[in-house]
This record gives sequence, structure tokens and C-alpha cells, in this order.
Amino acid sequence: FKIGAHIDHIENLDEQAESVDVHGAVHFKWTNPHYSWNTSIYRIDRISRFVGDFYPWQPWTPRPQFRHAVHLGIKGFQNSREFETFQNEEASQLTIDSNGSIALSVPFSLRVPCNFRFLSFPHDEHICTLRMQTEYALKSVVFERDDSIVDV
Repeated sequence: FKIGAHIDHIENLDEQAESVDVHGAVHFKWTNPHYSWNTSIYRIDRISRFVGDFYPWQPWTPRPQFRHAVHLGIKGFQNSREFETFQNEEASQLTIDSNGSIALSVPFSLRVPCNFRFLSFPHDEHICTLRMQTEYALKSVVFERDDSIVDV
């Protein structure tokens, strides 16, 4: 099980609130032989759709949760469950290859807290930490960081 992420863009750096808005995606890759097929019978190598489009046959997918971050755009939904369904099923891209390789891309727009220190202004540097976890305890899954996963 591999995981990677990319930041598409950063905006709205708020020095007073010590936060920054980031937009990007987190990417997961794993293999499940149950989702492989014979390409000589089924003449297609890859299926790529939004997660919800696979219903009712969609495979298990991790649902990332971001700690200490606020989702931007959540106010446009009735409740947090509706927003999670949108993010994890309607906006997330799932790609399945004929060999059972599965790739999931989950977009995010977050307000992330930062601990700004302006002692070296204008040459100061800041680190903002984005922490992610999955909805379920995955004791049998080993996550491996893979910097080559920047898009699926």
C-alpha cells in the first residue's frame, strides 16, 4: 500500500490567524487480485471513474481524514457526512488496471494551521504540518511513502 500527495496551490496566508489554505490531492496505490481481469477476453486495460460511479461494485477505498485542518467548502453542504460522501465518492478518482492495481486520488482544500516566526524577515521559512489519517484502523495494511506518486 503506497501513499503520496501533491499540493496544487497555496493561497490566503493569514499571518494573524497563523493559517494557510492549501489545495491538492492525496494519492493511494495498492493491488487487489480480486479486481483483475483477462484482457484477451475483456479488451480494456484500465477503468477510470469517480468512486461513486463504481457503485454497487466499488472496491474498498481508504477515506483520508486531515487532523487539525478545516475543510474549505464544507459550509455548502447540509452536514459533514454529506460533504464526506461528496469528497470520497463524487470528487475522488479511482483507476483499476487489468492486473488488479488500484489507484485512488482524493482532492482536498484545507485551511492548515502554521506556527509563523518572522524573526528573519524577509528571509524566514515556515513549516506547516498537514497530518492525515484514515477512517478505520488498518492494522493489516502497511503504508509506504512514495515520493514518485504525484498524480494518478
